Amino acid sequence: MLRVWAILVLVLSLAALGTSQCVQTPSYVIGPCWVIQVIDGDSIQVRLPDGTKDTVRYVGIDAPDEGAPLAEEARERNSVLVQGKEVWLEVEPQGEGFLRDRDGRLLSWVFAETLQTAPVQVALVREGLAMLDVREVVDRELAAGCFPVRYADPLQEAQLEAAFDRRGLWELPQFCPNQDLIIAGIRFWGDVEEVYLISRGETDIELGDDWILMDESAHKKWEQGGRGRNVIAFKEALGPSCHLPPGGVLVVRTGPGIPKPERKTRQGCGSSRVILNWFGYLMWDNGGDMAYLYAPDGELACTFRYPWQVRSS
Repeated sequence: MLRVWAILVLVLSLAALGTSQCVQTPSYVIGPCWVIQVIDGDSIQVRLPDGTKDTVRYVGIDAPDEGAPLAEEARERNSVLVQGKEVWLEVEPQGEGFLRDRDGRLLSWVFAETLQTAPVQVALVREGLAMLDVREVVDRELAAGCFPVRYADPLQEAQLEAAFDRRGLWELPQFCPNQDLIIAGIRFWGDVEEVYLISRGETDIELGDDWILMDESAHKKWEQGGRGRNVIAFKEALGPSCHLPPGGVLVVRTGPGIPKPERKTRQGCGSSRVILNWFGYLMWDNGGDMAYLYAPDGELACTFRYPWQVRSS
């Protein structure tokens, strides 16, 4: 019998706040466990407290698959973080056991040496050796504290840091390494979606120019000379002038969770964090989507796809 410590009982009642409600399930920590093998950048084999072995898949991130660029670097860094160490596994109950992926691996938030630190996943994302990767979420059933997105905030901040410094994966061609204004993440779940664009140049960027952001469905119509629903023209949304300084973040928010009086408003122009609250419907597909950013000259400046690689695992 596993030695399991129940440390979090997630009972959220958010209906009164006008947002989605999380499934009311407890979250457990199993540990200490001993890491006996690092398989790759996001999976390990552990010895559980009862002496049995199990394979663990890190939830919330996706590291490069075997054979892909930086796959070996991700595995090596994961080894430094956990190989031969005690770890604690935060897991989600499911039936008489715990949540597993399609390959039978235990899905877990993994903490090395102490529960007081951020999960190992955050370190891998911060170093550009993995990406935030949320799977199989349903907006109506999801809130900030739910298991699949419980540590999404520190993961997203780590991803912005890695993107700004062009670490690891952020040097690859698919992540716009030569652009100053790029898309560095999409929070596509819940009642408020957020797209994060960061400025990596040395001068202010005028957001009130003819920048255009759209999703994949709108882009298909765009290529045919039409205009889809999910298009945000920055000149309309942020004009006539809204500067983003070097190192700044533009957060584009959509969805029914934005209060009606706040829709089509902006705040923070000229500061390190500009926020655009735009329309009140959901824009980004939970199953996967691609964002396109067009520059004022009409050229495609950057794209960002999630999931970022074909899901072989």
